[in-house]
Amino acid sequence: MKPKASFFSWLGGWVDTVAPGRFFVLMAAVFGLIFILITPPFEAPDEPVHFFRSYQVSTLNLSVDKVGNTYGGVLPSSLQETVTKTWDNTAVRFHPNIKYPLHITKDVFSIKTTSKTQTYDFSTTAPYSPVSYIPQALGVGLARLLRMPPIMMMYLGRLFNLAAWIGMFYLAINLMPRKKWVIAFIGLIPMALFQASSLSSDVIAVGLLAVFMAWLFRLMEEKQPLTSKTIVKLGGLLILLALSKQIMFLFVPLVLLLPGRLFQKSKKERLAKSLLILIPIFLFGLWMLHIKSIPLSNATLPINPTEQIKHLILHPLHDLKVFINTYFFTWGDGIYRSFFGNFGWVDAPLSEGIVTVGYLAFFILLVANTQRAKVWLTARQKLLMIVLGIIYIAAVSAALYAYFTPLDYNIVVGLVGRYYYPFALLLVPLLYGDWLRMSKTAYRRVAVWSPIFLLVCSVITIFVRYYINNV
Repeated sequence: MKPKASFFSWLGGWVDTVAPGRFFVLMAAVFGLIFILITPPFEAPDEPVHFFRSYQVSTLNLSVDKVGNTYGGVLPSSLQETVTKTWDNTAVRFHPNIKYPLHITKDVFSIKTTSKTQTYDFSTTAPYSPVSYIPQALGVGLARLLRMPPIMMMYLGRLFNLAAWIGMFYLAINLMPRKKWVIAFIGLIPMALFQASSLSSDVIAVGLLAVFMAWLFRLMEEKQPLTSKTIVKLGGLLILLALSKQIMFLFVPLVLLLPGRLFQKSKKERLAKSLLILIPIFLFGLWMLHIKSIPLSNATLPINPTEQIKHLILHPLHDLKVFINTYFFTWGDGIYRSFFGNFGWVDAPLSEGIVTVGYLAFFILLVANTQRAKVWLTARQKLLMIVLGIIYIAAVSAALYAYFTPLDYNIVVGLVGRYYYPFALLLVPLLYGDWLRMSKTAYRRVAVWSPIFLLVCSVITIFVRYYINNV
């Protein structure tokens, strides 16, 4: 009679056989739900204004309204009442030593959505197209249909956002012809999953880019010419990507990576690539024209975008100083740490040791291979991706410096690690090669255990931040 296998032997067998897509879905669902439940209402960056915008989109009002000198909309006053009672308390926000009273969440379940309305100012989310709020609006809309209280609208909005993240990254993992485990790792970065478990507008942007890149690389390895139907679908995806967030249009030219052999004629190749680039960028331009009257900067701070942009152009040496101060001194510590986890309103960071483990695991998964690496990209294709990556980083830094940094500052205000997830996706093919050889077992164990370790530590960090008097 054979002895029963222990739990640990079963777990070891599961680790050695689980597919990256299934592993991602399981981990993202489990830890994403935990994040949703243990993170107090509206305790993710800008979540209150994302909530108001999601509600507005759920009513099929796809563009913000101008009411007096504000940009927002006229929404039920019970939304603000819910936000005020749960979140609008600076004693908790930005003060990690002060904990969140759980009874507050219980109390707001009694607040019902009424016909009484008021004017809301959520101009900071006004520039984003409704594409950024599709999953959140579906969750809020379902709660409205079921006549649930506003607090449940928030929770269902979070849940639908998480579901969208899981769906997009699962699709990207399955489409990606190589390095599937790295895509799974990026989708499970604790800060990325935390954002996906909130009402954040970044979810659609990063998720669509992951799907687009994975599909692009899958098409590059196929031998059959592209059909008109595939080109149309790819164009639709690129339109959504370009409209998901202002800066994401920069990645549309990645279609130039498609080799000429996928097109039957050179004229068809030029026409298809031109349309795939120009139509999304044209529609993006129309959206920018639509929102041109909406101020992009915070009027309460001493910010002058015109002067900042002029200063950027005329003083390149000062720009270099700002770049060095931002990325290479103490200020940069927050950027690098928040890539893996600085939760809440950027007031609940993971420890430096845990973050270091994250970077080491990410680096190993990027550069290691379990067999001899075949050529993936040509030198010209790599150059295109590097140029787009540099332009993206420069554009993010310049935009934040122009629209969110006060005059005469020597750093870029507002930079956080989560803005670099698109660049992390670019690194997957760029660093592919015979840099480091590992056994399949060792590689898989790094890919499985490192995200589990990071996510468990993140759950503990968030729970302690909001509920435990630890010091």
